[in-house]
Amino acid sequence: MSKRHYRNFHRQEADFRIRARVHERELDAIGKLLNIGVGGASCEVDAPVRIGEIVELSIESRTPFEVAGEVMWIGWGEGGVARMGLRFPPSIPDELEALIELLSQPELKAQ
Repeated sequence: MSKRHYRNFHRQEADFRIRARVHERELDAIGKLLNIGVGGASCEVDAPVRIGEIVELSIESRTPFEVAGEVMWIGWGEGGVARMGLRFPPSIPDELEALIELLSQPELKAQ
């Protein structure tokens, strides 16, 4: 029987441009945020990352902000882009909570 993973926190679909930085090896990638929640996010970027790395995301929205997370899984998306799943620390910026709240309103779409 296979072991399934269940998230502790709900995620909202998103479609924002991001910049992902890994300072330990000077990686600077661009990409797209796919979903986000208080527990983490899923992204596509133009350079591969490694499990366990701390990635600093700069999310381009109406109010740009940054949040860091640990890479928990990696994979490949369409066209050879790298996909990653991040886990955020228990304390997240107020701006991130505001963005998640905005995305949870069905009449509003990410820009």
